[in-house]
Amino acid sequence: MTYTSLTGILTRKYILVLALLFAVSLAAFLIFQELLRNQVSAEVVNFSGRERMLTHRIALYSTLLVGSEDHDPAETRAKLLASIDELRSAHDYLVGQRDRIFGFRIGRPSDRDALEVELARLDASIDRVISDAIVVATTPMGGTALARNSTTRLVEAATVDLIADLERVVAIYQGISETRMRWLHTFAVAGEVAIASLLFFLGLAVFRPLVKDVDRHMKQLAHVEAYYRSILNNVGDGVVTFDKAMAVRHVNAAFEGIAGAPAEGLLGRPVTAFLPELGDIPDLFGVRSRRTELVRRHADGSQNHYDVSVYIFEFEGDLQCIVSLRDHTERKALEDRLRTFFYGIEHSPLSIVITDTDGVIEYANPRCSEISGYEAGEIIGQTPRLFRSGQTQLAVYEELWGELLAGRQWFGELLNRRKNGELYWEFEALSPLKNEHGETTHFIAIKEDITEKRKQAAALLDAIKEANLANRTKSEFLANMSHELRTPLNAIIGFAEVMQLELFGAHGNPKYHEYSGAVLDSARHLLGIINDILDYSKLEAGRVRLYEEEVRLADILEAVFLIVRERAEANGVALGQEGAGLDIARVRLFIDPLRFKQILLNIVSNAVKFTGTGGTVTVRAGRADNGDITVAVVDTGIGMREEDIPRALERFGQVESMMTRRYEGTGLGLPISKSLIELHGGTLTLSSSLGQGTTATVTLPFGRVRAV
Repeated sequence: MTYTSLTGILTRKYILVLALLFAVSLAAFLIFQELLRNQVSAEVVNFSGRERMLTHRIALYSTLLVGSEDHDPAETRAKLLASIDELRSAHDYLVGQRDRIFGFRIGRPSDRDALEVELARLDASIDRVISDAIVVATTPMGGTALARNSTTRLVEAATVDLIADLERVVAIYQGISETRMRWLHTFAVAGEVAIASLLFFLGLAVFRPLVKDVDRHMKQLAHVEAYYRSILNNVGDGVVTFDKAMAVRHVNAAFEGIAGAPAEGLLGRPVTAFLPELGDIPDLFGVRSRRTELVRRHADGSQNHYDVSVYIFEFEGDLQCIVSLRDHTERKALEDRLRTFFYGIEHSPLSIVITDTDGVIEYANPRCSEISGYEAGEIIGQTPRLFRSGQTQLAVYEELWGELLAGRQWFGELLNRRKNGELYWEFEALSPLKNEHGETTHFIAIKEDITEKRKQAAALLDAIKEANLANRTKSEFLANMSHELRTPLNAIIGFAEVMQLELFGAHGNPKYHEYSGAVLDSARHLLGIINDILDYSKLEAGRVRLYEEEVRLADILEAVFLIVRERAEANGVALGQEGAGLDIARVRLFIDPLRFKQILLNIVSNAVKFTGTGGTVTVRAGRADNGDITVAVVDTGIGMREEDIPRALERFGQVESMMTRRYEGTGLGLPISKSLIELHGGTLTLSSSLGQGTTATVTLPFGRVRAV
């Protein structure tokens, strides 16, 4: 039911109540009028009694004037005349009340007729009494017989005729009054019943439905209020209402969370007590409606950003303000991130293109225009076919779209064409962009111009090919030269050994023996260099093969020690070996014994070479936690700086020139050993400190171990 229909119903019902109350009041008025008429009847009875009293008084005064001398005649006569006037007035009043008594037509017509007859008779009696009294009053003292006769008649009339007439009239008036009283009683009872019925009707037919209607509508209003309050409490925006004094009138649940207090602790308090930023809004109540932004700063330094809607309205004559606050802190942070991302995309050195699912370009960054030569307006709305060179196979594009439509990424190089017709290469990474439901909504292409890189790569590839060719040529040359050099060197070594052994007789001069020894040492050293060069050339060319078999580690170490012992003794270096928790004699390995011996021989020879007189070289075999076998060669030699270790493992590596001058060597021993151990799946590592010696550790994987 609408507000208008409700007010219409209430108006009509109130009019009905007023009309009924008016009818009741009118009936009460008529009853009051009738009561007044009853009062008139009572007055008539009173005046009738007065007439009787005046008649007796006139008779008394008349008798005094006629027969008594114990009075003042003049005074008595005056009283008689006054009584006559009063009787005449009383009788006139009594007669005049007839119409008032019968003005309201209640009573029997016979009563009215009887009253008329009795009043006429009473009039005649009154007239006789007055006439006789006037005669007495005007007759001088002593009187005549006429005066005495008149006095006698007056007395008789006063005592008999007039009193009888008055009693009859009074009896009629009393009868009429009693009739009227009975009628008034009946009317009053009926009125009471009518009023009771009316009140019952009003209660049952008017006020009860009215109360029910009001109750129903109040419940509806309460339901509507609860409904809208529930809506207000379940919206995400904080809502607060306050008056011009800033006192809070209403808050919703979301605002309680913003203020950090329940509604009971907020109502009536100044809104600026828990949201002081509202007080910073200029002329808050001066603008009816506005939108603004509010930043709330917390004690811990964090901030919340709110969209604020302000609306001013009037309620019960007072201005009030309703403010809704929407927390967009996350949105603002997201906007800042998007702004940063967009800035990054706009200023990216890579071309970035975004298309819809039909391949129509919706966005292209400035780098794309710079690379392709097309303006952004020429690119937007086109498809990537705009950049095609026509020289890429169709199968590439089919593969590309197949991957994208399947929801996967595609990476590859495409040859494209600029606006000026120039061809250029791009490396492209294409990906589908999906929404929160996993549905592809767009495609993004991130493209890098690799034209120069391809040119550089091609040039580098050509250079590598030339370098590899030169390296192979060098290796082949060195290998050939090594073979060519080893033949005469072997002859030199053989002849020098013959001379040292003096197989053909004594030289006679000791110098021959000395010089032949020098020739033998130099030839052997040169042969070692040639062998190293030949081995490294083979390793570099990938022509070294391993001939693996199961051997005892102790046998390898014994062979190495046998070769280097003579030089170690000559240098005053002590050789030793030990097993760190390992019985070396029981260790059996699956390796190429010749190459593994070469590895250890190079390392031990280096250790002896760089260890001074009185130093030691110790070969320490052990086992790692994972089962690998380690062979560490520890010397107490000159050592090296930690930063020089990588150079020592490079081919032809020399740590410093002074060392090169003091110690002979090609710098190939350690690199060859490193390459050979790596062919076995192992590693070679160095640890050293300058002046503290060096530790070279060879590690063979557990798969090479056959027994320990």
